[in-house]
Amino acid sequence: MTAEKIIKALNKYIAFYERDHVPERFPADEQMPTENGAYMHALWMCREAKTFAVKNPEKAMRWLCFVQGVLWAVGGWTIDEFKDDNR
Repeated sequence: MTAEKIIKALNKYIAFYERDHVPERFPADEQMPTENGAYMHALWMCREAKTFAVKNPEKAMRWLCFVQGVLWAVGGWTIDEFKDDNR
């Protein structure tokens, strides 16, 4: 996946979080975060990953995958939707 595609997917998820007025937070305070806590941390990860996606796309992809895992776990997206985002 190219840096441009990673950034496009991250922007999509940022828009999702902002639409729901999720505040950003780092670090996650809980060992097992609540749904909202997971969203807050994932939003922070999205914004941070955009800052290094061009220079380090492999790391940005790992962070993107974590964010997608959070969204899948709480029912925000389906696996098929992630496949479309990652094409």
